Amino acid sequence: MNSSHTSFSIDQLAHYILSAVMVGCTAGLMLLIGRDQLGEAVIALLFLVPVGWIASSWGQGPGVFAAVLSALAFDYFFIPPFYTFAVARLEGWLVLAIFLAVAILVVGRIQSSLSKAQTSEHEAILMYELSTALASLRTQEAVAHTVARFIYQRYLANLVTVLSSPRDSQPKLPHMSRRMGS
Repeated sequence: MNSSHTSFSIDQLAHYILSAVMVGCTAGLMLLIGRDQLGEAVIALLFLVPVGWIASSWGQGPGVFAAVLSALAFDYFFIPPFYTFAVARLEGWLVLAIFLAVAILVVGRIQSSLSKAQTSEHEAILMYELSTALASLRTQEAVAHTVARFIYQRYLANLVTVLSSPRDSQPKLPHMSRRMGS
C-alpha cells in the first residue's frame, strides 16, 4: 500500500473527527449559554461559524459533514421536542431545512472561491516563471524557444510554432518550429 495514500486517508479521517468535535463543542457552548438566551436564529447562525471554518480549512467533504452534523445537533438540542430527532412543528422543519440549505451553500461557495484563488495563484506563478526565464535572454531564437516551451508546458500542445520577424518587416515563413515532448 502506498504510504502517501495512507497518510492522506489518516489526515482526512482526522479532519472528519475534528469536525465532529468542533460541532460538538459549539453545541455544548450554546447549551451552557442557554437556549432561551440565544434563540433559534442565533443558534443557527452560530452553527455556521464552524461549518465555514471547516470548509475553508479542510475542504468540501469535511465541510458538508460538519453541515449535516450541525443540522442534526441543532435539531436534537435546540428544536422542540428537545433531545429527540423528532420535529413537532412546521416552523421547526422550515428552520432546519433552511439551515441545512444555507450551510451547504456556504460550503459550496467557500470551495468555489478557494478553487478560483488556487487557479489564479497557479497562473501567477507560471507568468512569473515565464518572465524570469525571458528576462535574461538576448536572442529572438532563445525567446522563441522559451515561449514555445512555456506554451507546451502550460497547454500540453504537441506542436508549438512561434513566428518571429524583425520589427520593421512582415512575418515570413515560420522561423522556429519545434515539436515538444518528443
